[in-house]
Amino acid sequence: MVRLRPLATAAAVAALALAGCGSVGDDRPEVDATIVLDGPPQAYDAPIAAAAQRDFDGAEGVQLRMRRPRGADEGIRALFRRRADFVVIDADRLTANPRLVGVMALVNAPDGDRAPRIVLATSRARLAEQPNVAKATVAAILRGYEQTQVDPESSLSDLQTEFEGLDRTALTAQYEAVEQQLFPPGRPLGALPQGDRRYDTTVVANASKTTHPS
Repeated sequence: MVRLRPLATAAAVAALALAGCGSVGDDRPEVDATIVLDGPPQAYDAPIAAAAQRDFDGAEGVQLRMRRPRGADEGIRALFRRRADFVVIDADRLTANPRLVGVMALVNAPDGDRAPRIVLATSRARLAEQPNVAKATVAAILRGYEQTQVDPESSLSDLQTEFEGLDRTALTAQYEAVEQQLFPPGRPLGALPQGDRRYDTTVVANASKTTHPS
């Protein structure tokens, strides 16, 4: 069974206690948003699944669609062909793809290195055209992270609901191995490094202001 660290749990419960009801007004995009994963579903995808399964996305005005890639670089190609809105990608690959921009840290590097390891990315053109879609998507996923921090077992179940046939024992082992990289001590959820042109740090900052778990 996945075990939570007491301090992390308390912090997450406190965050969830600050209840609200999501984004309101003209900022709500009211669209679907497809996210292509970086490979077979892994435990670190559970917060995204939680956002989709628990309607955290609907509360922000977006419907998340998670998709497995059909081959190498399929997610990047889908972005540029406008068949996807976001891709889960290794942060190092942003350097070779300057038309992409990271908008949220999903998995952080091990202790001692504050750089993200895996990020949520989109095309720079799409972000410029529809910044509210990025903000709503990130806001929903942030809520998924908060839910996962409180109850990781349920979020792993959400991932199994999204993708049938995933082995629970393997998912639990993956989660235990990556938990501290999902929730790095002393660092805001999703935060990206300042001053790195591969990232747009404003998306998480703006999404955090409108993230109110209901």
